[in-house]
Amino acid sequence: MIAFVASDLIWSSRIKATADALGVGSKRIFNPDGLGALVDSGKLRLVLIDLESEDAEVIVDALRGRHATELSKAIPTLAWAPHVMVESMESARAAGVDRVLTRGAFSSKLEAIVAEVV
Repeated sequence: MIAFVASDLIWSSRIKATADALGVGSKRIFNPDGLGALVDSGKLRLVLIDLESEDAEVIVDALRGRHATELSKAIPTLAWAPHVMVESMESARAAGVDRVLTRGAFSSKLEAIVAEVV
């Protein structure tokens, strides 16, 4: 199971279609409350975070911040953003996001990224 926060329906559709094609369950999350139940289920294998999403920082904090649980800290995270959002990408790395990619790199590697959790 993967969870993702995306800034628009295009990314949501691409991620869901890729996960479906690989037989991986996926769920779009909109806030930390939606994430909590997935983390607690123990079934979550990856969280994808679009740094252009307005809740990206809150989601990262829920997974990696000072109030994050050991369970949430163990879930791999990957964030992406346009290459011009250097500060946002650096902040995500500093906050503990495992992998941070430019949007172009994320787009070209999406299938391989999702396939890692199969």
